[in-house]
Amino acid sequence: MRKFFISLFAICILLPGFSQDLSDIQEFIQEEEGDPSILVQSKDGDLALRASAHVGYGFHSMKSSIFQPARSTEFFLNVLRLGVYPNEFLAVELNTDIEYNSFKASDMAFYLQDGILQLPMDDASSGSGKLSRSNSSFNYFCVNFPVLAKFKAGKVAFGAGAEASFNFGGSSWYRYSEGRRTTTVWETGAKLNLFTYGFIGVFSYDSLALFVKWYPKSSRIVPGGAIDFNHMTFGIAFGL
Repeated sequence: MRKFFISLFAICILLPGFSQDLSDIQEFIQEEEGDPSILVQSKDGDLALRASAHVGYGFHSMKSSIFQPARSTEFFLNVLRLGVYPNEFLAVELNTDIEYNSFKASDMAFYLQDGILQLPMDDASSGSGKLSRSNSSFNYFCVNFPVLAKFKAGKVAFGAGAEASFNFGGSSWYRYSEGRRTTTVWETGAKLNLFTYGFIGVFSYDSLALFVKWYPKSSRIVPGGAIDFNHMTFGIAFGL
């Protein structure tokens, strides 16, 4: 009987605290259910890890005295976002983006020599010596980790920051014409700088955003020849 009363007394002491813990857990779950994208969130909501699905599309703006750029683009998908929200006006967000880039030339052919990107492929490079037309594309994938500081006023937000990139999967194709015959050549194994960095600015309203990126000169590719990939990217994103 003594053990029974001791056990009952212990339960009476621990039950309020346990009930409060259950209440906190229930409140946390309810907050989670309010936004299904939230994976982990602090009790006061100032720290959150989200599974994101925003997408972006941009155009590379390039200037080169060597080749004429044509329809150079990027496409990215955001998969994770870790945000710190100290108040309603300020946010700091770390994102994880998977990105595909394509740089196209309309008058000369990129080609790979021992994994190094080169140009041009001129008439002397063709079999007949009468190359009449050429165009090409250099492509690669990367995983970006942009860090943005955002200032918010209602649905409007301004953001700026930098991003680190892990680059892989470099490839190139070129197409040329000799008389009536057109040939397309695909090449893989381009040598890329494994880690690079760039800068980004964002203006958003609700879930729609305009962004601009700048990556320093030839930062993503291993330098070879005189190819200059100093470029800015202007684009639009949904969910950013």
